[in-house]
Amino acid sequence: MINANWQSLQQHNNQRKYIVDKLIPISFQSGLSELSGAAKPSLDAPTTSNMQANYCSVGYIDFVNSTNLIHSIGEQKALTHFQQLFVAFDHETQKYNAHRVKTNGDQYIFVIGLNQNIDDGTNCKTQAIDACKLSAALQGIVNSSPYYPDLNCRIGIGSGIIYAGVINPAHPNFDIWGETVIRAARLEAYAQAGEVLVDKNTHQLSESDIKFNALNKVELKGLGLTEFSSFAHSE
Repeated sequence: MINANWQSLQQHNNQRKYIVDKLIPISFQSGLSELSGAAKPSLDAPTTSNMQANYCSVGYIDFVNSTNLIHSIGEQKALTHFQQLFVAFDHETQKYNAHRVKTNGDQYIFVIGLNQNIDDGTNCKTQAIDACKLSAALQGIVNSSPYYPDLNCRIGIGSGIIYAGVINPAHPNFDIWGETVIRAARLEAYAQAGEVLVDKNTHQLSESDIKFNALNKVELKGLGLTEFSSFAHSE
């Protein structure tokens, strides 16, 4: 009986750790007192000691016409389809050593380079190229949907310093912050259906491998005049 209980507890702990590892990168789990069995910290004193600055490439993907799809085929069928798309997205994300930060309704956010030191730029180019290639792969998944082109997506990519971590271990939720993150989100919102927009940093880092259109400028909320470029996924 003791062995059976121990095995059950061990299985529960392994399952719990598996879920935590999927939600929060291992390098950001220090300070999560719930994992170590320590007393839960006060909600009045959020811990930010595990916040890290990294040079990363961030991608924002948002579906276009998802509301129309829900009205057309029904909520349950649409939800099942989005789940299938997100599972396929996760599979591609893992190929590029990217981390899915979160989904927000019909939005999907990924980041590449969480373990990249801000003073070490050797991998920045690879990260930016991979972010572009991953975005093209995700667009390709959407293009393969039986509801395409009525259901489409738009993508924004930003490269630069971000801040990542868990704000409050008492209610752990991994997230990313910073102007690079905002820039990627603003570019996604500005993009047209089927379009991938990248900021100037991403363009400069990956133009040797990715065929971009010429740099352009747009006024983005909170960021002012911002240079960006675009490339289209080849079907």
